[in-house]
Amino acid sequence: MQALNPANDDSYALRQARSLPVLSSMSAIHGYPGKLKIYRIRGSRFWQVRCFMEGKMYVRSTKALEKRQATEVAKQFYEGLLIRLRSKGDSEVALLDRRQVKETPQKYMFKAIADKALEGERSRMMRGELTLQSFNALRNRLTRQIYPALGERDLRALTYEDILLFVDSRREQHASPITISQYLQSIRMVFKYALMNSMLDHIPPFPKIRLSSQPRGGFNVQEYRALLRSAKRLAKLDEHAKPVTHRNRAGGIYARSAAVPNEMAWVIGFMVNSFLRPTDLKYISTSMWKSCAPIIYICG
Repeated sequence: MQALNPANDDSYALRQARSLPVLSSMSAIHGYPGKLKIYRIRGSRFWQVRCFMEGKMYVRSTKALEKRQATEVAKQFYEGLLIRLRSKGDSEVALLDRRQVKETPQKYMFKAIADKALEGERSRMMRGELTLQSFNALRNRLTRQIYPALGERDLRALTYEDILLFVDSRREQHASPITISQYLQSIRMVFKYALMNSMLDHIPPFPKIRLSSQPRGGFNVQEYRALLRSAKRLAKLDEHAKPVTHRNRAGGIYARSAAVPNEMAWVIGFMVNSFLRPTDLKYISTSMWKSCAPIIYICG
């Protein structure tokens, strides 16, 4: 006997399907956890956003027609959700943090792993692969800013939310985007060391920091001509032999009353026309000397 369906089954199913996600439109947000997604539904012309967090699914409309705008709204929605849930459970998080400090083996502490990674960077510096200035900057970022926030945490338990919380704390201290990006590079370096030494299975996603480009200004024709003429004029000064003191030399930099080498005008012209920085010129000259030294030695 053939079963009979109620007369309103088709219309009821149609109304119910209006709120279901269109699977082909389901999209994740690059740089954010996979649980945050934007999608379309048949019953609205706007993009929707949803995120599963702490056992509950949070859903809202982005009120955006374009996917790019919906993506930005989804990011704000996720960060606002984190702040709201974090403020609700601050006491529970603090209790878990204290328990974690007691139960985490010392070798998995962020500070312990970072110290080992820092020793690896020190070895790179001794081999000439890293400058002393870069190594000191890395060590200062770790000891002054990152260790107080993450040093006692279990590296295996750190998540995207923990790193985002650290970024938010730096923003509250009015740190620039470039500075925050450098902090994230230092933290990622510690994670990579742990991953290479089989302490981790994966590295959590990191927040994306939007950097604004601030190019340096260039010389116009008049400024370039004045610079060359000044270099040639200073090269013609009569410099009498006198003891080197802090008054005529400061860290190897020539003072106004001291003559500069004749080659300075050549160097200025070469740098301006080849877009080289002083540091680039230093490395080029060092490399050329190393490559030519054997030939000079053989030729006598």
